[in-house]
Amino acid sequence: DEAERFAVELEQQILCCGEVLQVRPMPQQPCIIAAQCAQHERGTRLFRLSTKSSGSGGKVKRSRSRPGDTENELLKALVDNENAGGGVCWNGEREGELLTCGDTGNVCLWEVDTQGEASGTLKMKFYGGHAADAVTDVDWQPRSDAVFLSCGLDGNFCLWDKRGENSLKPRQSQKASKKRLTRARFNKSNANLLATSGEDGVVRVWDTRNVRSATHELAWHSDAVEDISWNPRGDRYLCSAGRDRRVAVWDLQKAGKDQSEQDEAEGPAELLFVHGGHQKVVTGVDWSSALPNSMFTASIARDGMLQIWKMSQFLYDSSAGKAIKKQFKRLNEKRVAGKNKRQKRTATK
Repeated sequence: DEAERFAVELEQQILCCGEVLQVRPMPQQPCIIAAQCAQHERGTRLFRLSTKSSGSGGKVKRSRSRPGDTENELLKALVDNENAGGGVCWNGEREGELLTCGDTGNVCLWEVDTQGEASGTLKMKFYGGHAADAVTDVDWQPRSDAVFLSCGLDGNFCLWDKRGENSLKPRQSQKASKKRLTRARFNKSNANLLATSGEDGVVRVWDTRNVRSATHELAWHSDAVEDISWNPRGDRYLCSAGRDRRVAVWDLQKAGKDQSEQDEAEGPAELLFVHGGHQKVVTGVDWSSALPNSMFTASIARDGMLQIWKMSQFLYDSSAGKAIKKQFKRLNEKRVAGKNKRQKRTATK
C-alpha cells in the first residue's frame, strides 16, 4: 500500500534569525535555499544545504564555514531596508534570479551568484503596482524567464514583464478583492491560469488573456485563506489552507454541476474534500511532485504541526469509485446471503 510505504524523517535543520515566512529552494540547485524573514528581521537569507548526513539526528546548526564544508552554510543576507516581510520566488528558467517583496509595495529582483563569494546584487526594483501597500506574494510564470505575478494588501494582483522600456511598471493590474490578498500563484501546467486568495476567504481563478473577471470563485472557508497550491499534474485540482484550520481541495471540472439539496448544504460543487486534522491556523499547503501517481498533500499549521495526508482514491478516480462500489455490492450480497442462511436454520429448528 502506498501510504504504508510512505515515511518522513527530519534530514536537516537550519537555525535562522527570527521568524521565517517562506522558504524556497533554487530549481537549478536545490541545495541553495532562500528564506524570507519577517519584517523586523529585514531581509532574505540564502543558505547552502549540506549534501552529507549530519550524524546528529538531522539537527544541523548554521555554519559560517568555507564553501565545501559539510554543514549548512549561510551564503548571503539580501537586505533591502525598505522591502521585507513578503514572498520569495526563484526564476525557474534563469539560474540565480530571485524575486522578493515586502511592506513598501515594491518587488525586488536579485541577481545571485552562488559561486565564489556568493554575491547578491539588487538588479531591478519594480514599483507602482500596489501603491504604498505591502506586497504579500510573488510568482514566476512557468516556462518564462521574464513574466511574473504579484499580489498585495490593496487587493490587487499585477502581471509584470521585465523586458522593454516600461518594465518597471506592471503590464496588467486587476482588483481581485475588496480585502487583502494573501497569495497569487500560476498554474504550472497552464501558464495562462493563476489563482489568488485573500482575507475574504475566497479563492479566485483567473485567465491572463482576460483578467476583467474571475473564471471561478471558490467560496467555502469561514475565514481568511492563508495559502493556495495547484496540483502539479494539471489545471484541475487546487488546494487552499485557511485560518479556519481547514484545507479544502477543489476540482474545477465540477464547476456548474447539479447538486442535491444535501450536497449543496455541504459546499459548492467544486469542493472535493476537506482536511480537518489541524488544531491551529493552517499557514501552508503543497502537493507532492515526487510521487507522480499519487495525491499526497502536506499542510503545516501555526503550531508547527506538519501533516501529510491523501484523499480517498474514489473521490478523484472514477474507476476506483466503480471498483469500490462493486466491492461493497459483493460484500452486501454475502451479508444478505448469510442472513438468509441463518434465518433458514432458525426456521428448521
